[in-house]
Amino acid sequence: MAEVTEIFLPRRVFKEGAVDWMVSTGGRAQFDWERERMFVWFIDKYDPYAKATPERARRVDVWVPSKAKTKQTATPLAWVLTVVAIVMSLGLVYWAQMLQWKHETRAGIYSLWGF
Repeated sequence: MAEVTEIFLPRRVFKEGAVDWMVSTGGRAQFDWERERMFVWFIDKYDPYAKATPERARRVDVWVPSKAKTKQTATPLAWVLTVVAIVMSLGLVYWAQMLQWKHETRAGIYSLWGF
């Protein structure tokens, strides 16, 4: 364990037994919950001056599952409100177009079709 990365995990967010974690290939992790620390090291040989490639990337992820973002689905009320908003928008566009046509007819301006 010559090259170890120390990560601070505050107790108010990360609690023992309520954390999920993942390290990339060759990685090892050790938790010290009393000191709110996670230690990560890699056992593969790594040349810091070698060209970076996706297979050489090292990654450490730590998260609390209950606080992770979940996919939110639209409720039926949201769908109804969306449909109502679309219908009202279309009605407003139709009404504005009718007013414009009425204005053009009164002023003697005709549409492109010669009506």
